Order: sequence, then C-alpha cells, then structure tokens
Amino acid sequence: MSSLKELKPSATIEGSAENTRGGFPKPPAAGAFANRFLAALPKKTIRALTPFLETTVLPFEKIVYDAGERVDFVYFPVTAIVSERRVLESGDSSETVMMGREGVVGVMSLLSSPRAINRTQVLVAGGAHRIRREILVKQMAGDRALRNMIFAFIGEYIERVSRRAVCNNLHTARQRMCGWLLMVQNRKGGATLRLTQEQIGSNLGILRQVVGQIARELRSNEIIAFSRGKMTVLNRTELKRAACDCHSELANRP
Repeated sequence: MSSLKELKPSATIEGSAENTRGGFPKPPAAGAFANRFLAALPKKTIRALTPFLETTVLPFEKIVYDAGERVDFVYFPVTAIVSERRVLESGDSSETVMMGREGVVGVMSLLSSPRAINRTQVLVAGGAHRIRREILVKQMAGDRALRNMIFAFIGEYIERVSRRAVCNNLHTARQRMCGWLLMVQNRKGGATLRLTQEQIGSNLGILRQVVGQIARELRSNEIIAFSRGKMTVLNRTELKRAACDCHSELANRP
C-alpha cells in the first residue's frame, strides 16, 4: 500500500483558477488529497477515514465493477478517469457518467444495494484512493457531515445521468463527440489524449465509422490531429464551439 502523499494529480476541472497553459487545462498543484471530494471533507471526518484509505493504481480498461457485481470498494480518483457505461444484451453500450478527481466511483452502492448498476471501466489509467464500502457506510451512520456530502453528491450524480440522457437524444454525434473530448481533457490535462476511435464510439454509443468521419472533419479544420491510439487537441476554442453546451454546464460537477 502506498502513502497517500505519493499520488500526483494530473487532472483538472474546467473553471478552476490558473488551470490553463496555452489554452489547455494543466494539472493543479499536488496535495495529499487531490481528489476534490476528499479535500472538501471536514478534518474530523478525514481523521476518521485516513486509517482505512488505500492508494491504488487503476490500469487502462480495468473493469472496476460489472453490472450486478458486488461493490467491495468505493474509489476516489486522482489521476485516473473512470467511465460508467450501460451495456445492452447486444453488446452495444453508452456512457452514462465520466468521473475523475472531482468525485466518487461506486457512490450509488452507499444508498442500499451493494451491487453495481452499470459496468464501470477505467478510461484513463492512473491513481486513486479507495476504501471498503462497509467501512464508509458505517462511518456515514455516525457522521452527519459525511452523510450530507454523500447524499448531495448522489443528487449531482443523478442530475448528471439525466443530463447525459437528454444529450444523447437531442444533440448530434459531432456535438457529443466534441463535448466528450473536452470532458476527458478537463480531467486529464494537456493537449494529447490517448484514445482510440473504437473507444470513443463505444463510450458514446456511435459507430466507429461515424467517429472516423467526425475526426477527419475536425482534422481538416485543424481542430484536432490524430494517429493510432492518440488524439491531440489543436484548437480548444473551436472544439468548444463545435460541442454541445452540456460540456460547459457540467464542467464543475461530477
């Protein structure tokens, strides 16, 4: 188990102060609790949780939970980015929530059922804190501040899922793809994103051929560049203009 102080954050949320260089998000200053939810907890709560918090590395494409599986650990991402997706019997899927250093992974298991609702998979490899679910539930029972923060976060999580449902129905594939790239970049920082077109299509629920067509159009307009397994944002301002407003409205939420 690593020391909590060893994790170096490499993600940022748009809207925070001093988070851009050349128009691109950059990592914020490192801290012992770089996850925003943990950092906002009262000192008394942090002191109670710290002996039970572990640090871990989440590798690329690791399935943290699959739908129906028991949730043993709740995660607080630092440099990792995690995607929650609904997978149909046909194998098709669509992302419902993206979570980085701003939030909590597995939060819905704290309400009642310890079973995962959807597949939760690592989108960008990196570090995270984690705690056993039953320990967090027990702490919530006697800690009103923690309980209120968890419930408030669950409300924001539900709002996020609802917003994504509306976005998937009302916005074009091009708008959604541009917004999704911005959301990944907000959390990761920097211009280059290690993403494949297949990965983008799977998360957005659109065909790989459509992703390729959109990517070529954005490249021809010098908004992005791409090669195998890598996509680079060249003009973030124009990418924002091409995206739906869901990106900006939810920039500082889960």
